[in-house]
Amino acid sequence: MVTLEQIRGHCRIDDDSEDALLEQYRQAALETLKTQTGRNWYGEDAEIPATDPDGLHYTAAAVQALLLLIGGWYQNRESASAQNEIPAAFWHLVQPYRLYGV
Repeated sequence: MVTLEQIRGHCRIDDDSEDALLEQYRQAALETLKTQTGRNWYGEDAEIPATDPDGLHYTAAAVQALLLLIGGWYQNRESASAQNEIPAAFWHLVQPYRLYGV
């Protein structure tokens, strides 16, 4: 999973003064990843439950997608345009993991 340290580095933040905001963005990004892929995501040390056949461990692509999403939200806090909502790279990174309806 993406850490606050990774997020600070990605957003070029040198201290912890924005951590509450970044944590809010991190939680929203995790929820967005889950919603957009239809999967539950697990840390590399977590065992995926047998009851979750579609669960995945976080991949490098998933972490990068989260960082791009969080970075976009951090940079464009008051987005008034659809072009600033979710970066196209996010979709390219999560596309291979998406589950489609029955």
